[in-house]
Amino acid sequence: MRNLWEIGLAILVFVLLTQGLQVLTGWGMIEAIAILSIPFSWTWSAWVGQSRQFWTLLRKQGRSIQTLQNTFAVFTAAGFLIQCLGLSPYLARINESFVHVSWAVGPALFVAIVPWVIVLLSLLGLHPVVAITLLGSSLNPSILHVSPFWLAITLFGAGIVTFIVSPFNPTVNVTSAVSRIEPFTIIRWNLLFSLLFLTFVTAFAALGQALSTSL
Repeated sequence: MRNLWEIGLAILVFVLLTQGLQVLTGWGMIEAIAILSIPFSWTWSAWVGQSRQFWTLLRKQGRSIQTLQNTFAVFTAAGFLIQCLGLSPYLARINESFVHVSWAVGPALFVAIVPWVIVLLSLLGLHPVVAITLLGSSLNPSILHVSPFWLAITLFGAGIVTFIVSPFNPTVNVTSAVSRIEPFTIIRWNLLFSLLFLTFVTAFAALGQALSTSL
């Protein structure tokens, strides 16, 4: 239990430091995280008495960077695709399709449908980050008459689920490699929790959207 509290405290401190650095420097989130990651990790490791082990693991991690070329390719391609969509007329057509769906089913139900679409796309082979980024960049809350807050809640909720149930996400594969358990066995174990969590997120977001629409 103590270890869980330490992890939670570390995450909270890191988030606060990241936000503070962004406010002080005007940098974006990516730049702030890149600057703080190693110094903060070393400081925290020294605080819990694991400074030497930190440097040992850091050297091992440095040697493993060359194995991340597939991840770099995925994110680079996703960024390129999103930029191309933003410059093409297809984004307007995608928005138009979403507008018709939103008007047909209503804002509350539309917000509830979005996370299930993301999970379905991730299970069909689209990388979860790519699916979330594509939908997040193509959904215009002002045109769809939905709240940006509740739409963001559904996107984050879907992201959490896809990271633990999608066979195309590194999280499941890394867990499989460490535990020596088949990826689909891990997915099956996570499935019930994922369904309950996603159902709760969609119901919560839909209720919030319905209340914000009625006000």
